Amino acid sequence: MQSPDTNIGGVDPLTCTQQICNSNSVLVTTDLCTAQQFCSAGSCINNPYCTVIGPGVIDFFGTSNSVADECTYTLLSHANIDILAKFGQRRRAGIPFPDEVTISTPDQISGTIVLSEDGNHLIGGAEPDNTNTPGSVTITEDSLGVTVTIAGSGFQVFLFYNGQYIQIFITGGVATLTTGLCQDSTSLSASVNALSLSGCMEVPDQDPDGTIDMTAVGQECGTLSDTTLFSCDSISPSPYETLCNDILNIYPQLDGFNCPFHEAYAMACEMNGHTLGDWRSTISCDAHIVFCPDDTCVRDEFCGDTDTGGRGCRCRGSIVGLTTTVCDGNAHTATANLRTCRFTERGLDFTGLHLNDPTCTGEIDSGLGTITFTMDDNNRCGAIITTNDINEYIVKNTISNSNSVRRSDITTEDEVSIDFACTFDEPELVTLSFTPVDNPVNMDLSFGEWMYTLTLEAFTDSDLTQAVGNTIGLGNQIWVRIATSGLDGAMVAVLTESCWATSEASPSVETRFDLITDGCAVPSNVAVEMTGNGIGTFNSFSFRIFEFSDFPGSLYLHCQVRFCDTECIPSCTSRRRRSNRMAFVNANETIPILSMAWSK
Repeated sequence: MQSPDTNIGGVDPLTCTQQICNSNSVLVTTDLCTAQQFCSAGSCINNPYCTVIGPGVIDFFGTSNSVADECTYTLLSHANIDILAKFGQRRRAGIPFPDEVTISTPDQISGTIVLSEDGNHLIGGAEPDNTNTPGSVTITEDSLGVTVTIAGSGFQVFLFYNGQYIQIFITGGVATLTTGLCQDSTSLSASVNALSLSGCMEVPDQDPDGTIDMTAVGQECGTLSDTTLFSCDSISPSPYETLCNDILNIYPQLDGFNCPFHEAYAMACEMNGHTLGDWRSTISCDAHIVFCPDDTCVRDEFCGDTDTGGRGCRCRGSIVGLTTTVCDGNAHTATANLRTCRFTERGLDFTGLHLNDPTCTGEIDSGLGTITFTMDDNNRCGAIITTNDINEYIVKNTISNSNSVRRSDITTEDEVSIDFACTFDEPELVTLSFTPVDNPVNMDLSFGEWMYTLTLEAFTDSDLTQAVGNTIGLGNQIWVRIATSGLDGAMVAVLTESCWATSEASPSVETRFDLITDGCAVPSNVAVEMTGNGIGTFNSFSFRIFEFSDFPGSLYLHCQVRFCDTECIPSCTSRRRRSNRMAFVNANETIPILSMAWSK
């Protein structure tokens, strides 16, 4: 006869159970381990967990290490279950993140499960559904990440992934029977998987990030050890805090990467039965969307925050510049390749881009993440053609989302303007020439009591003594004088406000090239220079003769002038142009346009 609550026979070393005679003298079997523990030789051990945050790995035994390359690593391999992580850089080269998680299971009839950092997950190349998900696998997803549950023989594997970190938990006590980085985070070379791409172990040089406040990082990471935030005595915060300091001191807290170490530590605590308070609000760690629901990011892109808010595909740190230009001298083709991620990361729409000729749009390759523009001898797409003094001609075009020709490699919030050009050998082109239809061009006008004449005249020399006669070669510099007669230079100054070239006689046609705007020379490859503007009754400017490639044989020059008291010299610095308000004596009058035609 046993006394109540007496242990009979001790603890079963295989099951960690014991038989007890209860107060009612009934023999009952009691499980000593909690749901978060497994039995090992009669002792209850916490279920193993493994964490991958950015390049950092914490194995089942709490040892941390970091991946420095872009290879594919085995995280866990056990009982025909294999979990691999493919690493890739994000904003900074040399600091990889888990880009893909590949899961193979024993009953994987349809193919492997591939979880992608942009949120596009596949099973055997197709989106997961009830028809292709293996019976042993359950996949759930929300805005915070994706969870995969795999049922094994006597154990279960839980995996959470959100593009920035991976959490793996195992129930059933098989940690000592596995291989991979989760078993031993120091076994980097032994865990490199055969699926790794060639050259993946090449580690680029990494310059320090001078924008990171290391003191603030240390304070933030130190909150992981605050027991008032994380009451979790069974799991040490030390490896999380170590990785937090190591990684956030070299990688910016962007793209939602603001508190993954706290999130991963909290998840590990909760999976091991700990109830935590509202730690998020205390350290300002809001839950955030991590995937890109509307985009599929290609190899050279990753899912991150756009400059205008929201999520989108950004260019990886190894992608330098905006445009790659390819010039084929044999075929006389010029090709510009743009990375679409340079636009999506800025919140810009690239689908409406075109060349100077709006009908010349780009070819989008969604698989490569590029948009390509091409022009050749058959279709120059509105390019501007000039020559130099070494028997070459330059073909220049502009990629934009506007309807006018622009000249600077810029993008603004609403406007895109990107120049590209190619130089080709073509000696015979220097024989091309233009002849002014009329030189000079005179216009008789009146304003108030004044009767005056505006004259537009072209010269071949800077002294304005040799008027252009019969012809002038393409690419040669010409000087254009705008003068008035009949006005008192002591009372009035002439300002050439704008000059532009068009492909047709009308000054308002769509295809135009600006030479002078706001009284200032427009920087371009036709070398515009302005002299004496707004000082007296005449001024001049020079440029290289060019032609519109889609409209060869004719060129039309148009200029508009204003009058002001005494003088009105425009401010043409790079930072400010005509910042001073000018008092024009003909401010309320229609501004006359002088036009000069040229033909071959």
